[in-house]
Amino acid sequence: MITSLKISLSRFQGTPHKAIAQGGDNVTVQQRISLCQFLRSQFLQRLTFVAVLLGAGGSAALADSYELVEGKGVAVCEAYKTNLNSFAYRYPMACERRINPDFNNFKELEWKELNAWENRELIIELTKFIDPGAKSVDVSREFWLRVLKRDIENGQVRLRVAKVDIDNDGKIETVLKYQDGACQLTRLYATPILVLDETGKHLDKQKTLPLLQNESMDRTRDPAGGWGYSMYDVFLYRDEGYFDKWSNVQTDTGFLHVYRDKKGQAKEVCTYKYTD
Repeated sequence: MITSLKISLSRFQGTPHKAIAQGGDNVTVQQRISLCQFLRSQFLQRLTFVAVLLGAGGSAALADSYELVEGKGVAVCEAYKTNLNSFAYRYPMACERRINPDFNNFKELEWKELNAWENRELIIELTKFIDPGAKSVDVSREFWLRVLKRDIENGQVRLRVAKVDIDNDGKIETVLKYQDGACQLTRLYATPILVLDETGKHLDKQKTLPLLQNESMDRTRDPAGGWGYSMYDVFLYRDEGYFDKWSNVQTDTGFLHVYRDKKGQAKEVCTYKYTD
């Protein structure tokens, strides 16, 4: 989805709103407008939340926002629905999902931050794998690395790893969460999850493929499909690994999908519709 041209656009036009606010004279009029719109939306979200609390007599209890549309009666789906709706949010957990510590059947992963610049060769490898159109990595390597370094310094590109049996085969894998862009703030963004090999320096492509649950016209040429604007996360339920995806792609906006990978065969087990 994100071709070499789009990658260049994300590197140069995907400035976080914080950076825009601090950009001084270098900030364009359009960027200032974008910042104002973002701040207005955040203000309205908080104003709505306060109004709901006042209307409920100060209670944080809100009507269920996540409706289970596929997977009714399935234990993990019903439990995850209760978890999601236990948070008094008036907007979806698009970037990352949270686990309520009161629910003992669930466990959040302990993500460890990697030095993205020191692992730039890994970023190059995964970029080529999930984006076959990223030819600029090789054609203009020096330029591409310079832009990548700037994005890392701006916090737009991050690498985090966690240990988990993601494919439920009894063996622990190293799962990589790759943040490309600032979720919902930059023009282009996505957070795919991938599996590293035993060295932790390269991708395990075979184990990564089932985690790329995106639409694709040709899995052979484009294994990751349209991965842009999709934010993945991982959780454990009763010690089994699950991963979910929230997508801001127009055809899928408002839906949260939960998958379970069993020895390389991933299957969607739950689908939720978010309504505010």
